[in-house]
Amino acid sequence: MAIEKCKATIKPRAKKVKPDFLPDALIEGNFAGQVGSKLVVSRLRSGKNTFSVCVVKQLEEDSGLIHTYDETIEQWFTFSTREPPDVVKLLTK
Repeated sequence: MAIEKCKATIKPRAKKVKPDFLPDALIEGNFAGQVGSKLVVSRLRSGKNTFSVCVVKQLEEDSGLIHTYDETIEQWFTFSTREPPDVVKLLTK
């Protein structure tokens, strides 16, 4: 019984993704994905550049804004195609 409780509380480890092998999400300033796409994005957190997995929730083509939900730290993240983060790669289309 104690083993079953322990297994129920352990979350599976997230697989590490190497963004170098993923396709670019921004091609000549245009977003290659769509709403629902998953991205790997570099973000500055606690003074360090880290990678986050984000899901695209809304695209504003006029302003070039991409609204995403960061699944890694569970918060909203918006960036512009005009001034994107250093790394923006497509995980899924």
